[in-house]
Amino acid sequence: MRTPRILVACEYSGMVRDAFAARGWDAWSCDLLESERPGGQHYQGDVRDILQEGWDGMVGHPDCTYLTNPGAKWLYEEWTQEERFEHVALYLEANGMTETFNSWTAKQQAKFIKRIGKTLAGHSPRPDLERWRKLEEAAAFYRLLWEQDHIPYIALENPVMHGHAIKRVGGRATQFVQPYEYGTPESKRTGLRLKNLPKLTPNEGWEEVLAYGKTLPKKVFERVHNLPPSPTRWKERSRTFPGIAQAMADQWGPYIEARIAAEEEQAA
Repeated sequence: MRTPRILVACEYSGMVRDAFAARGWDAWSCDLLESERPGGQHYQGDVRDILQEGWDGMVGHPDCTYLTNPGAKWLYEEWTQEERFEHVALYLEANGMTETFNSWTAKQQAKFIKRIGKTLAGHSPRPDLERWRKLEEAAAFYRLLWEQDHIPYIALENPVMHGHAIKRVGGRATQFVQPYEYGTPESKRTGLRLKNLPKLTPNEGWEEVLAYGKTLPKKVFERVHNLPPSPTRWKERSRTFPGIAQAMADQWGPYIEARIAAEEEQAA
């Protein structure tokens, strides 16, 4: 059988690439950043440059910043401070409380404003046009990867998407996986949208890994969610867990190999 080829798009960590390379595949990662794991085959540049290179499979990690569910609220502008104060003033007038409010101490007024102001906590109905534009760009790139129909086997990874993103990318995740299902006692729900690939099966004994993880402090078990703000936070959040990368190679590798072998036998 010929050597299968796989492209791991938008991966700088080399995790998935190296897992397939260990099986003897011609495995390449691609990202605008250099690879964290020197020695592996890595194209530093735009993945669109190499999409037509005769790949048998592709695992893609398109940017989730504007697609992920927690980012949905940022599609709308926050209420301004002036709007919050105006809301409190209207509330006081409507309830005949203006005079009472003015008689309170500054501490009492601040406590009341905080309580009433919760009505305007968060974001207004006004769209953040720049954020919507970036959402459209992110969704278009996701679709670009998904619609590479000349690549027979495709898996695209992304966290849980919000509704606007699901509508724009044209579909939902086929399955969700957790690192504790593949040997790492941590929680980070990740979606996989699959084309011509079976769902990943959790490792045997994953329940014990989960049980152990739940005995850890929450900031450890949910480490990725609790990372403090930093210039490299996005890199750590986007790195594939080694157990999940290994499961991709161990399960999808033989699946694709068997089909390539069958095609070659039929063509012979």
